[in-house]
Amino acid sequence: MQSRYPPCATSRLSLDPEALTVAMAIAPGAYARNRLFALYQDPEVRQARARASLLRGLARQLAGSHGPLEGLAIDRSSRVVHMRYRIAAVRMDRRSHLSELEAACVMHLAARGGAPGFAPSAEDRARLEFALRRLAGFGDAAVAAIDGGGGDETGRSQTETAASESASV
Repeated sequence: MQSRYPPCATSRLSLDPEALTVAMAIAPGAYARNRLFALYQDPEVRQARARASLLRGLARQLAGSHGPLEGLAIDRSSRVVHMRYRIAAVRMDRRSHLSELEAACVMHLAARGGAPGFAPSAEDRARLEFALRRLAGFGDAAVAAIDGGGGDETGRSQTETAASESASV
């Protein structure tokens, strides 16, 4: 029996899962599930999407969405970055183990979200840019999103948002 859907193209693609995670965290609308349904058949892509959601959640909490942080500790002494904090308002203790690239992404997102003291270092920015350039066809837009300070809640850059608003007028 033949399927009416084309075969999954992900077997031919060689996407870097960690770079894809960062791209999905920084610009969540760039890899929309409705447009790229076949891409999400790959378990690595689904895992990258889940991990990106986790990174965005960390950044929101670091920016104070659930209340002020207590006891924030970030240990970057090894290849695995350990982050620990407490949010007393919701009685939550959180521990996260992140790769260096994921930690750079969280620092960028937290700074973009207005968290005080979370400016990414030059090394963090270089890591992010290098990872995003590994994704063919997406790196330039993502790097522009980093340089421009991000996008709106849909993941679009400020330029894309302004262009779509002027086109609809």
